[in-house]
Formats: sequence, structure tokens, C-alpha cells
Amino acid sequence: MKRPVPSSFKQNRLPLAITLILHASLLGGLLYFGKSDPLIPPKPLQAILVTPEQLQQMQDSAASATPLPSDEAPATEPVAEPVDDPIAEPEPTVEPEPAVEPEPTGPTSEQLAALKAAELKAVADQKKQQQEAQQKARAEAQKKEAEEKAAKQKEMQEKTAEAKKQQQELAAQKAAEAKQQQAKAEAERKAEQAKADTQAKRQAELEAKRKAIQDAKLKATEEKADMKHKAEEEAKAKAAEDAKRKQQDAKQQEKQKAAEAKKRQVEDAKRQAEAEQKRKAEQDAKVKAAEEKKRQIAEDAKRKTEADRKAKADAEKAKADAEKQRAQDAQAKANADAKRKADVEAKAKADSDAKKKAASDAKAKADADAKRKAADAKAKADSEAKAKAAEDAKRKADEGKAKAAEDAKRKAEEEARNKAADEAKAKADAKAEAKKVAAVSTAGFQNRMKSAWRKPAGCDGNSAKARISLTPSGQVASVVLTKSSGNDDCDASIRAAIEQAAPYDMPDDPEARKLAQRLEPTFK
Repeated sequence: MKRPVPSSFKQNRLPLAITLILHASLLGGLLYFGKSDPLIPPKPLQAILVTPEQLQQMQDSAASATPLPSDEAPATEPVAEPVDDPIAEPEPTVEPEPAVEPEPTGPTSEQLAALKAAELKAVADQKKQQQEAQQKARAEAQKKEAEEKAAKQKEMQEKTAEAKKQQQELAAQKAAEAKQQQAKAEAERKAEQAKADTQAKRQAELEAKRKAIQDAKLKATEEKADMKHKAEEEAKAKAAEDAKRKQQDAKQQEKQKAAEAKKRQVEDAKRQAEAEQKRKAEQDAKVKAAEEKKRQIAEDAKRKTEADRKAKADAEKAKADAEKQRAQDAQAKANADAKRKADVEAKAKADSDAKKKAASDAKAKADADAKRKAADAKAKADSEAKAKAAEDAKRKADEGKAKAAEDAKRKAEEEARNKAADEAKAKADAKAEAKKVAAVSTAGFQNRMKSAWRKPAGCDGNSAKARISLTPSGQVASVVLTKSSGNDDCDASIRAAIEQAAPYDMPDDPEARKLAQRLEPTFK
């Protein structure tokens, strides 16, 4: 399994490459300068004071002398290799000292020989010194070079160790990050695996449960199919019995409702009769009270008339007595003065006539007023009694009508509720019965389909689910495989079995037939 590259390594790839290139260049430069030869130090210059003659002799002797071959050179003298040093150190310059003026006397042969020997010795010494200086410089250079090389090597080793340490730390960090990422990935993988295992387990449990339910349904369907005729006969008998029982129940309920309605009508009639009797009694009482009031008014009028008549009789009697007394007085006085008596009698007669006339007019007026008042009182009493009786009759009629309307409304509502409840119950019973009949029919359809199904090779272990629509006559309208078995031959055999098993025996009940037109069997 390929290990995933950490994201931190991808981000630090360019800086790491640059660092490695710089380290490689540095190591190459150090190795190059460490293997190259050291620089040759400049030769020291020595000044010798000679005269011009001595210089000429030395030049002549040097020209005449035979040069030494290259192979006779000391073995210890190394041959300096040219070094391409970009920075060349300048040779030290020695200023010549002022020459001492020689003496005018020329040297002797011994002096010349000694001078030549001294010159040769000086040359030999100079060469020896040069060789020693070269050996010493070479040794110092080698030592310095070794020290520098050791220092550079140490520095390189330190840098290499530091780089190695950084690389190790980086590698450790990357390893830790990679380990952390790997642990995280492993944890996520384990979580996903656990989730997948849990889901697979749940799916397996659901599949097992579904399979058990399907097996149970299939077994129940098979058992139902085996008992199809018996179930149909029992269903038909039960349906007939239920219908008969429902008819009996309906008749009983109708009888009971009719008895209750009749009883309510009798009670309502009784209540109405009682109310009518009570109303009539109240009306009779009111009429009787009105007649009693009328009789009392008549008696009061009669008593008043009698009192008026008696008062009039008393007045007339008093008047007669007064007249008699006046007549007696007039008769007694008539003897005294006839003329005055005649005048008094004439005047009294005139007064008596006037009083009689006034009394007669007053009596006629009183009689007329009493009759008119009695007629008015009677008319008013009759009008009030009639208005009250009409009002009571209207109120009682309104109350009776309202009560009758309320009773009729309550009765209609109760009948409507009972009718709705009966209809709902009948519909629910019919729907339940239709579902039951449709379930029996669809189970029979599925058994016929599975009996007609011929499984092709390679169909074992596969399952398919179909959604079938039938016509009211039992023909196949449409077949849709909602779940394919994964095998085209198996799917084609399922379709062929469904078509071959048609036409199907549809239930007689319209609702059951409608429910049986849709089914979703499973083929295994």
C-alpha cells in the first residue's frame, strides 16, 4: 500500500532542495581547495656590496661556469606547480643600500679567488637557505593546510552533522507528522470501517428481518393460497352473514329509531297537549278574570247609578220638604200681606220651575255621563282583555312554534348524526371488507405468478420487485420492475410469468377490485 505524502513535505520541498544544493556546492569547493598544493612563498633577496670590477668578474665566471643538470637537483627540492590563485601576494621589495666607493686599488688573484669562493659559497648558502626556507615554508604551508583542512573538515563535519541533525529533526518531524497523519488516517479508516461494519450489520439485520418478513409473508401467502377456495367461501359466507347481520342491525336500528321517534312524538304531543291545556287554562283564567273585572265594573257603575238616584231622591224629598215648609210659611204669611204673598208665590213658582228644570238637566247629564263612562270602561276592559288574550295567544303560539322548530331541528340533527355515523360505519366496514377481499385476491394473484414463473439458470439467490397495474377485467396494464435482479434473463422471465398468469380473477366488489388492481410482488 502506497504511503501518502504529508502535506508539510510538499510545502517544504523547494527550500529543502535549495539547502541540499548549497551544501553540495560547499562540500565540492572545500574538497577542491583541500586537494590543491599550497602557495609557494616568495624567495628572500640578499644584497651584496661589490665593486664594478668584481661584478664584471663574477659575470664572466658565471658565464664560463657549466650549469648543473636538472636531474642533479636535490631530491628534497620540490617542483612548484603553478597555482591559479586569484589573489597573488606582491613580492617584498628591498631598497638597495648606497654603494661604498671602493678603493682605487684592484684586487689580487687570491682576493679574486677568495671572492669567487665566497661568491660560490654565498650562492650555495643562498641556495641552501632558499631550500631550507622552501622546506620550512612548505612544512608550514602543509601544516597550515592540514590545520585549515582539519578546521574545514571539522567545520564541514559540524555543518554536515548540523545538516544531518536538521535533516534528522525534519525527518523526525515529518515522521511524527506522517505518523500522526497515518494515525489520524488509521483512526478515520477504523471509524469508517466501524461505521461501515455497523451499517453493514444493521443492513444485514434489516435484510434478515426483511427476508424473515418476506419469508413469513410468502409462507402466509402460500398458506392462504392453499386455503384460497375455503377462504373465498368463508369470506363470501361471512360477507353474506355480515350483510344479513348488517341488514338486521339496520332494520333493528330503524325499528328502534322509529320507536324512539314515535316515543318522542308522543312525548312531544303530550308536552304540547299539556302546554296547550295550560295555555287554555291560563287563557280561561284570564277571560274569567276579565269577566270578573267587567262584572265588578258593571256593579260599580250600578252602585254609582243607585247612589246617584238615591241622592237625587233625597234631594227631591228635601226640596219637597223645603217647598212644603215654604208653602206653609207663605200660607202663614199670606194672611199678612196678599200682594206680597202673590209676588212671593209667583217668584217662588218661578224659582221652583227653574230649579226643577236645572235638577232635571243635571239628572239627564249625570245619567248620560254614567252611561258613557260605563260604556268606555267596558270597551276599554274588553279591548285590554282581547289585546292581552291575543298577546298571550301569540306568545304561546310563538313559543309552541319555536319549541316545535327546535324539536324538529334537534330531531333532524340527531337523525343526520345517526345517519352519518351509520354511513361512516358502513363505509368503514365496506372499506375493511374490500381491503380484506383485495388482500386475498392479490395473494392469489402472486401465487399464480410464482407458479407460472420458470426460473432460468443463474437466477438463484437474486431477488426482484415489480409494480403491476391491472385492468378492471384482470388483464395486465403495465409492469415496472422497481428492483432488478441484476440478471436480464431473470427479469424477462418475471415479466413473462406475470403476462402468462393473466387474466386474473377480479373481485366483484368495486372497491375491492380497485384495490386489487395495484400490487407489488417480490420474486426470489
